[in-house]
Amino acid sequence: MLGTALAIFLILSFFSIYLLRFIVNENTVSSYNLLDIRTRNLSISGLEHGIQLYKESGQVNYSPIEKNLGSGDYTISFDQSLNQNGTNLPYSHFTMLKSTASINDATRNTRVFLSSYPDAFNLAYFGNNTTFSQSGSNFNGDIYSNGDLGGLSIAGTAYTSNGNGGTIHPGTPPEFPDNNRTYFQTIISEVPVDSSGSGEEEEEEESYEGWPV
Repeated sequence: MLGTALAIFLILSFFSIYLLRFIVNENTVSSYNLLDIRTRNLSISGLEHGIQLYKESGQVNYSPIEKNLGSGDYTISFDQSLNQNGTNLPYSHFTMLKSTASINDATRNTRVFLSSYPDAFNLAYFGNNTTFSQSGSNFNGDIYSNGDLGGLSIAGTAYTSNGNGGTIHPGTPPEFPDNNRTYFQTIISEVPVDSSGSGEEEEEEESYEGWPV
C-alpha cells in the first residue's frame, strides 16, 4: 500500500514538474513573440518616417537618422546604389529606404524601394496594345505587352497580361502615364497675340554702351 502511494506521488510530481516547465516555456515564447511584433512595428514606423521625408522634400541624400520611440529606437537610411545584399540596384532612379529597429535584444530590419518614376519606365519596352508589332526585335532588359509575344530575342524577362509568349506579370500590370494635352493647350492659348493689324514690322535700332547693334 505504501509502495503504491509512493509511486502515485512520484508520477504526479513528475507531471507537475513537466507542466510547470511547459508553462514557463510558453510564457517565454509569448514574451519573445510580443517583443518581435513590437520591434517589427517600430521598424515599420521608421519606414513611414523616411517616406514622409521623401514626400515632403523629394530628397534622398540624408545622413542616417536615429530616433527613440517608447522603449526602443530605430535608424533609417537612404541608399541610392546598393540593396540589402550589397548588390547594385536594378535601376538608376531607385533608392532603398532601410529601417532598423531595436527593443531590448530584438532587432528587425525592413526596407522599401523608392522611385519618382512609374513602373513602366523600368521596362526596355512597354506595349499597351493587344497586338505585338515588334517581331524580330532584340531587347536588352525586361519588357511588357498586353498581347501575345513572339519572334523576339530578349536579355531579360518578357511579361504579358496572359502569359502567352512570356510570363504573366506578377503584380498589377504597369500603366504608362497619360499625356494631358489640355495643360499645354491652355499655355498656348494664354500666349499674347499681336492684333495691331498694321501689317508692317517696324525696325527699331537698339544700342548698348560699348556694344553697337
